[in-house]
Amino acid sequence: MKKLTNVFYTCLFFAMASSMMFAQNADYRSVLGVHAGYSLTGAIITSASDAIDGLGEDDLNVSGTPALQVTFDYGLTDWLSVGVAGAFQTFSFKADDYTFFDDAGMSITENASARSTRMSFALRTLFHYGNKGDLDLYSGLRLQRVQWSSSVDSADPNFGLGDDLDGGRFGIGIVPFGLRYYFTEMIGAGFEIMWGAPYVASLNVNARF
Repeated sequence: MKKLTNVFYTCLFFAMASSMMFAQNADYRSVLGVHAGYSLTGAIITSASDAIDGLGEDDLNVSGTPALQVTFDYGLTDWLSVGVAGAFQTFSFKADDYTFFDDAGMSITENASARSTRMSFALRTLFHYGNKGDLDLYSGLRLQRVQWSSSVDSADPNFGLGDDLDGGRFGIGIVPFGLRYYFTEMIGAGFEIMWGAPYVASLNVNARF
């Protein structure tokens, strides 16, 4: 009899704890996140310097920002949420003592530069399979629009670094795995893995309300 009583109280405890965890999540259906991610785009863009006459990879200085993203997700149920995302990343190119020949055959040396910006806007759906209390594990899909724009500061009309990137496309991104852990009732941090723009992996901070 004592063993049965212990089993009863143990089951009651876990039932109450589970109920409290799901009730807590029900109070926080909205999540706002800020992500800083690593992308492979920088290496691809750097290799484009080979296509510019008189400019080698050693003569080009390329700098870029992390892929910065803001997300907003709204939980429809404990296991499903829908949301939006907007991402931004820039790359700057600077070529000191860049030499080219004008139409008259005169040699001109200048400091040339270019800047490319990538933006993406997405709708996303996340499937939460570990959304309990302070821990949220998820995977998801996103439908997105990726848009590139470039500007060039050079007297050489052939200094077209970044011009080939201009334009936009639609695409599908996959989030194989993401994790959020809340250190307080409302503030948490985590990471996310992505297949597709704007990054392959990111760290993030989140606020739920």
